[in-house]
Amino acid sequence: MDDQHFVQKMLEHSLAGQADFQIIGVASHGEEALDCVDRLHPHIVLIDVEMPGIDGLEVTQRLTQRSPQTRVLVLSIHDDEHYIRQALQAGAKGYLLKTTPAEELAHAIRFVHRGYLQLGPGLFERLEASGGMGPSLAMQPLAPSTALDLSSPEDPFRGDLPTVPAGWTDVTQDLVNTLPQVWSRGLIYALFLFLLGLIPWSYWTRIDEVVTTQGVLQPQGQTIRLDAPVEAKVINVLVQEGNQVEQGQALVELQSDQLETDLQQAQVTLTGQLNQLNQQELLKNQILSTISFQSQQNQAQLLEKQAQLTQAEQTLDSNRIRAPIQASEKFAQVEQAIAALESAKQKVRLLTDNYQAELQEVARYQRLWQQGAVSKVQLVEAQRRAHEVRNQKAAAEAEASLAQKRLLEQQRSYESVQIQLRSDQLQAQTRVQEQQGGQASLRSSGRLVVSQSQQQLKDVETRMTELQAQIAQTRSLIQGLRRQQQQRIIYAPTSGIIFQLPIQNPGAVVRPGQMVAQLAPASAKLIFRGALANKDTGFIRVGLPVQLKLDAYPTENFGFIPGQVHWIAPSSRVKGTETEESSPKLEQAFDVEITLAQDHIQTLDQVLPLKAGQSAQAEIVVRKRRIMDLFLDPFLKFKQGSGKL
Repeated sequence: MDDQHFVQKMLEHSLAGQADFQIIGVASHGEEALDCVDRLHPHIVLIDVEMPGIDGLEVTQRLTQRSPQTRVLVLSIHDDEHYIRQALQAGAKGYLLKTTPAEELAHAIRFVHRGYLQLGPGLFERLEASGGMGPSLAMQPLAPSTALDLSSPEDPFRGDLPTVPAGWTDVTQDLVNTLPQVWSRGLIYALFLFLLGLIPWSYWTRIDEVVTTQGVLQPQGQTIRLDAPVEAKVINVLVQEGNQVEQGQALVELQSDQLETDLQQAQVTLTGQLNQLNQQELLKNQILSTISFQSQQNQAQLLEKQAQLTQAEQTLDSNRIRAPIQASEKFAQVEQAIAALESAKQKVRLLTDNYQAELQEVARYQRLWQQGAVSKVQLVEAQRRAHEVRNQKAAAEAEASLAQKRLLEQQRSYESVQIQLRSDQLQAQTRVQEQQGGQASLRSSGRLVVSQSQQQLKDVETRMTELQAQIAQTRSLIQGLRRQQQQRIIYAPTSGIIFQLPIQNPGAVVRPGQMVAQLAPASAKLIFRGALANKDTGFIRVGLPVQLKLDAYPTENFGFIPGQVHWIAPSSRVKGTETEESSPKLEQAFDVEITLAQDHIQTLDQVLPLKAGQSAQAEIVVRKRRIMDLFLDPFLKFKQGSGKL
């Protein structure tokens, strides 16, 4: 029993090859399964837990109560012990996962058929670990599925379980009884003792795990960049790289003929902008006059249209007042006609009753006359009275018909008045709406004209604002150019060391913003700046110890400089590395700064100061690891599938 069609087909296909099995029924929900069991009486029922309507657990409980000879084997995707325990408590004789191979499923069905309790691989241990199977379930025999050899050609349910032969051959017995030679035993013992000492040594001994990066020594903090203010020609370089300079000292002298040309162009531009501003001011005044005239004209037209609208509204109000009065008068006439008609109908009913009574009286006299109880004169008198009542009835009916016609005429007249009043009311409302629409159209067109003029005014004001900003910018440019005329020499803003000097000789032409010199403050210390590959940053943190090896001083002769990690970039950047191919390889890298414990290298006979720009290699000690961990890493990676031995 399973609600999934492909699962049903898969089970049928898997069990079709078993000669001792016969599938006699398939169900897709609980009610159908119960009906099939009542009709077919199967030996084994395979049930899923999750079913539409009645779930598998409820069906299991009902089957065990209604058909005790039928055994239930649960097939589910859930390996939770809660589902297992509920299924067994409901009366199931087994619990397997849907991933169970077909051969194991067939053996499990045979076990359940013989009365064993069958659980899938690992489910019994899971059930025991969560609190056991309970006293009622523990009394049931458990199938020896864990000890069953499914590869055996023998069927465990067509005889006794297969046994393993206990005897060995003579050759095997001789090989087992033969002891190794003395030298081989000594080698094994020595190897065992070596491993016995190696394992604790590799566990307790730790080595440093380092991450290396290449970089250069630079002044700590921000260096001061001195750029060329204008495009100019360098006519004199007064310092060199590495020189110590004082605040206010001249560094580079420039000469620029472009400044005069730029200044003249800026002055011409300023004159043109001032003329445009005056023209925009005149245009603004004209637009303001147009807006004022248009507003007055719109107001006059709106007053005229308002008068027409007021007259139409008065006509509409008059019709609204007159309409109920006329309708009321006509309705009163209709009510009078209705009253007359009711009176005539009442009279007709009364005469009809009298006429019936007279007819009965005539019939009574007729019987009495035939019996000789009354005279014929009395019979004739009764017939005469009946004839008079009939004539009165006919006259009353004619009067009622006339009253009916008068009522119809009054109703038609009332409806005509109603139609006429509604027509007058509709015409008045239409005239009011036309006047309102005309007023709205007039107001909208007037506003549109004024809005267009106001938009033109805004455009002019925007243009004036832009011109004023351009004028201010041009004046600022003129002031800047005049200041630049006075700034032909670049001075040191503070005391320090010339860190970079791209232009070494006179004659070079510099552009605005091009670096002329880079100054490191005198108080700045040297630090190491480098970049760490993304794969090496997992254990990097501020404060880790560092060993710095300078490329200019061999480590075997001058040793290394100690330091520590001072700063790590919060985000990575793309860094290009040189490769054998023509294009560089791009990879993510984190910038890192390392402070130095000393700014010099001490030898036996001299002190060698460190210089900015020197390249070095930093070895960062990220952590200490056991030697055993290094040995086990390849095996762990192989187990996790991330590497190979």
